[in-house]
Amino acid sequence: MRRQDFILLACVVLYAIAAAGCRKSAQSAAVVTPEAAPQVLDTAFQNADSNVKAEAAMVAAATKNHDSTALPAIAHLLQNSELTGQQRAALGRCLPAAVSATRAAADRGDASAAAALKAYNTSR
Repeated sequence: MRRQDFILLACVVLYAIAAAGCRKSAQSAAVVTPEAAPQVLDTAFQNADSNVKAEAAMVAAATKNHDSTALPAIAHLLQNSELTGQQRAALGRCLPAAVSATRAAADRGDASAAAALKAYNTSR
């Protein structure tokens, strides 16, 4: 095998490995729908402490139900220093749905939702 052929083959193999890794990363970082939030959070928090698991279940239910309490609940849970990277990532994937639910509630005139949205926006 010629040296140029070997270098070309090595580049193709490295490119294939990198492309496969990027695809997996993009899929795992995808934003979830409100309906999918419970499954994503249940998976991430299955081995968590019972109090943290209960709080995650509340976040999941609020997100699924488009409830404006989802945003403050996610923000509160994210302050827990004992969360794993997988748990933080799962909450981050559910965050856009919670923001959307809170924004919709604020647009309907819910004062607590408007306050939660304002607090979230100023904390970023």
